[in-house]
Amino acid sequence: RIVVFSDLSPECDDECALLYMLSDLNKDSVEATIELIATDSKVRYKWMAFLFKAKFAEGGGWHLKASGDSIVIGRITVNLYVLHSDVREPMVIEDFKKKANFIFEEDGKTKVKDAAEIQCLDINDVPAGPADLILMAAPVPELDPDFFLRFEDVRGVYVVGTPGGVNCQQPSWSKLLFALHQLAPLVYLSPQFTRMVRFPKDYVEENPHWTWYMKRTVFDGALTCMARRPEIPAKFGDWGLVLRLNAANARLCETWYKDVMGKEIEDVENCPASIKTIVKAYVERNSGLDRKAGGVADELRLLGESSAGAKLDEKGQPITDEDMELLREAYQAQLFKCVFCCLLTTETLLFQNQANLKPLEGELQFLTLQPRCGYSDPHASLSTIFGVNEAIDILKNLSLRSLTPAYDMVGAICGLRFLKTGELEFLGLDVQIADSKLGTALFGEWKDPSEHEILVVGEQTNEVIDSVTEWLRADIETDPLLLIDEFWAKFKYNHHDKGMRRHPSSDKNSWIFHSKLGGHSSGNTRTTMKVSGSGAALVNEGSSLQRIISHPSSNKQVAWAILSMLFIVYDCVVVPLQAFKVEEPFELLYATALFWALDLIRGFFTGFYKHGIIEMRPQKVWMHYVKSWFLLDFSVVLVDWIILLFLSAEDNIVALLRARRVIRLFRLMQVSKVDRIMGTIRDVLNTSAIDYGCKIAKMLFTIFGVTHAIACGWYFIASAVNDRDVNAGTWVRGEGLEGASTGILYATALHWAFAHLLLGEMDVQAVHLWERTYSVVILMVGLIVFSSFVSSITEYMSRIAQMQAENSKQDQEVRRFMEDHEISAMLTSQVDRYRRHSRTTKDADNLPRELIPGLQELPETLSVWLSEEVYQKTLTSHGFFANLQSVHPDIIALGTHRMMREQYFRKGMAVFHKGQSAQHVLVFSKGKGQYQRDDFQYTVQKGEWVSEHAIWLGGWKRRGELQATTSIEAHALDIQEFRQFSAEYVKIGYEAVAFAELVANVKVPYSQLHDVGLDLNERWSMAQRIVNLTDDGNSSIGSGATGSS
Repeated sequence: RIVVFSDLSPECDDECALLYMLSDLNKDSVEATIELIATDSKVRYKWMAFLFKAKFAEGGGWHLKASGDSIVIGRITVNLYVLHSDVREPMVIEDFKKKANFIFEEDGKTKVKDAAEIQCLDINDVPAGPADLILMAAPVPELDPDFFLRFEDVRGVYVVGTPGGVNCQQPSWSKLLFALHQLAPLVYLSPQFTRMVRFPKDYVEENPHWTWYMKRTVFDGALTCMARRPEIPAKFGDWGLVLRLNAANARLCETWYKDVMGKEIEDVENCPASIKTIVKAYVERNSGLDRKAGGVADELRLLGESSAGAKLDEKGQPITDEDMELLREAYQAQLFKCVFCCLLTTETLLFQNQANLKPLEGELQFLTLQPRCGYSDPHASLSTIFGVNEAIDILKNLSLRSLTPAYDMVGAICGLRFLKTGELEFLGLDVQIADSKLGTALFGEWKDPSEHEILVVGEQTNEVIDSVTEWLRADIETDPLLLIDEFWAKFKYNHHDKGMRRHPSSDKNSWIFHSKLGGHSSGNTRTTMKVSGSGAALVNEGSSLQRIISHPSSNKQVAWAILSMLFIVYDCVVVPLQAFKVEEPFELLYATALFWALDLIRGFFTGFYKHGIIEMRPQKVWMHYVKSWFLLDFSVVLVDWIILLFLSAEDNIVALLRARRVIRLFRLMQVSKVDRIMGTIRDVLNTSAIDYGCKIAKMLFTIFGVTHAIACGWYFIASAVNDRDVNAGTWVRGEGLEGASTGILYATALHWAFAHLLLGEMDVQAVHLWERTYSVVILMVGLIVFSSFVSSITEYMSRIAQMQAENSKQDQEVRRFMEDHEISAMLTSQVDRYRRHSRTTKDADNLPRELIPGLQELPETLSVWLSEEVYQKTLTSHGFFANLQSVHPDIIALGTHRMMREQYFRKGMAVFHKGQSAQHVLVFSKGKGQYQRDDFQYTVQKGEWVSEHAIWLGGWKRRGELQATTSIEAHALDIQEFRQFSAEYVKIGYEAVAFAELVANVKVPYSQLHDVGLDLNERWSMAQRIVNLTDDGNSSIGSGATGSS
């Protein structure tokens, strides 16, 4: 939080400092509040509204809040206040009428034109609380020193000027100095320092933040320093002031003369006598005895000159008339030297410049050369020149390295560098303890000075000045916030109050937009998201238990899944075979029991997928397993170990064996885990062959498993009947298979099962009632299975016939079109070949969802769920959308349905051309493309994002050409639909704005960004900075939590 006292004026020095602060803070992604205080009149804010009219306009980047007293600029909030002065306001208005008369209405020139509905609060409304920096860049003689009591935790106070100067007027300054001294160290930035730092000419010309008027004003200021000498009435300007102003301008002119002429101005010979005459006249006008001496003695000392033996009192004033005359002679000599330097520079660089001479037709049609600019009456006044615009144009074309001093800009540079480094001596500044004239001696009767220092930055070396100037130049580097798309800038402005947190001052105008950094932390652990090739995973960093949690798609898990599948197949084969009284070897029984016991333990240490994110936090994994598969796994393990217990028992062995056979049927419950195991294998071995292989394996497993169970059941019924009645008739006895081997009995039962399941013929017939009933049930099941099988084949053949008929119809229509329009045989052949090729490749591609009528008839809920499953993997490969998915799964499911579509490109087609507006972001799900931009080439492959920058950055157009080198299937994110969705769901919008600012803050020149080659790991890192994932999955964005980026 920075408190700035400013006198926004037509000279634009304060406005330059304000723009520098905004640019510098935004560039470093610093969120801040600036309390801007105009020091006398609301007219200054009207001037600001007029000066920055383009910035307040739509798309200009400056968003005036509804109250009119606060401006949002990037990450910065500027609150507006005024220290109204009835005495000073009329003078301010008169000054504006002289220098910027165009801002007033025509009727009486009293009402300022409104460029924006800008308002301001009274200075007493500035909220109390912490303030990092106070910058005094304007005089505040009417300010009550008690005003500063509201601030606390102030790190530094910077004052542009020194006591007795324009910004530190006495006697009021002594009281203000005492009040500021209680808050923090105070640093005077003396004129000897600030006037040495000058605006580089190219900085002014190329500055993207300045308005045309500001640039013209700086050039006009240079013209003033060079050509316009101050003609101050005697009652307002003493010798000291006149010498100070001309000496400062002379130092500038020395530099300008050397820049253009290549030599020192002292080396000039044969100076025109007319210039000396003009200078003498000026010196006489401004050195009369009707003027007071003022601080001329101090000014002479600063110029390295003595007072010529004049005796001075304690206040630096001559004691006798003789001393006054001696001091006057010394003053005249130095004033002549300074003014002569300025006039010689003006005459050489401006008035004698070839561009200043324009030919005019005179008498007898002779051409005469007349000056475009110059003095009207130099012997009477040097304060005005004619042809100001022509003079500025000439000035712009001079080879100057720098222009006028950046007084208030230096204050902004020093204050911000101090906040960032914490050092007063940054950049090598020579900082001294203030002497009695500047320090605590000014307090007078006030007691109890604080321990804070009062420091002064005086004249510095050229190396230091160059360093400060380089910091000034950094302001015109590309401001990344300017690249954010206008949509996000408007969103942040429109929802500013809803997504802000209060500054500690609790003032209604002190809001700071916040985005939480990092993950949720508790104790020594910290929830964070890690991304790898297999997806994003939530982990607890710092937890000793985290390392024992296994990734669900790791190679170890795949191996375990395959082993689990083998054990399930073993159980599905062996358990039904108990009907044939086939005893399982004890070793295999023990191995099975041991394996499923280990699988039970493994379940507590294996992560799981949730909304596309892998959950690997130990507590979450345990709770998920207990609520899902634990009961089933525990039951199976319990059954296995009960069986082992039965086998170890010796009493009543027959009854126990029967009970064991019944209990072992519980092991078949493991079949319910087949889908999950198959899913694990498909997730890792993610190819079409594996996917189809898993589907075929599952189908075969189901057919043979069911048939195997039916066959075992068929024999079990016969066996059970014979156990109850030895003489009862059964299919076994009827076929004469009593005493046959187990293999013959199983093969016969399996044959019967296949025949009845598929409604075939079989010579084995049911004999007993139980067998007849079982046969009827199987025939009913077989009827359903057989009917489904036949209908599937019939439907498939019908579709083929329908497609062939449609293709034939289209062929006839195309052929008729070609004949009707007498298309050449060659072109007709090319069209025909393309259509045949397109039809062949299309048959091998996925069918777009939009072309499937049955999916268009789904209710909205099912359509949303379908879209979520289709596009979830693609969308969550990007860190930003993965975080949103984990925090707002329901909202993102709807957003996915609205903004995601499928697009297809044939081999050789152009996906997009250079210069096209990016309406969609493409993510390849199949195929490859070749990207070309000048000499840069790149192969786009599966999973890569194309033109993702278009979501966040303004004015994005395709940078190159992209052509399909194979048939391409891509998931397309509709950019406008996503932005509209973000506007409707403000929680999403908050995070999108914060992410857009991070994207725009990447230190890569805008022109060097490509449509392709996006670093997804970098995007995951950015996303981690935006969303704070807490244990309950809520985001801190927009929740009112504190924090800053």
